[in-house]
Amino acid sequence: MARTITILHTPGCPNAALAGQRLAEALTRIAGPAPQVTVEEVADPDEAARRGFHGSPALPVDRVDAFAPSRSLPAFACRTYRTEAGVDGAPSVDQLVAAVLVRSLPDIYGLRVEQLAALPPTGDTYYRVRDQWVSPSPAAQAARTLYVNLPALTDGAS
Repeated sequence: MARTITILHTPGCPNAALAGQRLAEALTRIAGPAPQVTVEEVADPDEAARRGFHGSPALPVDRVDAFAPSRSLPAFACRTYRTEAGVDGAPSVDQLVAAVLVRSLPDIYGLRVEQLAALPPTGDTYYRVRDQWVSPSPAAQAARTLYVNLPALTDGAS
């Protein structure tokens, strides 16, 4: 199971509470020990740059921001997310469940999870999940590789 989840936000972020509520609901849907959840404020643009912060709110799981827009620069700004219901100020509960589960796969199943580059045209982030003990044969590797899409994760910082 994921060990830590941090809700990172800028001062006065109108969506930090919503992100926290959705995260709390998402964690009720996942079996196993609950991760430690912390809330941290990113005070200024310099801190955003140092932390690689891509807009508020952000919810890194084990220090990995599954929703970070690919090839984007850090931003001290509001952030929007593409959800099943449209553009929103926080990921949906289902997206948060998927993000936590993807980060938990190595612990649960002994799998290696690699984040792949966002794929055009949508920019969705895909993860390659592969058994750590997979055969060196390319055919065997292909047969035992699962691609997981965390769909429509983010539009980026705005």
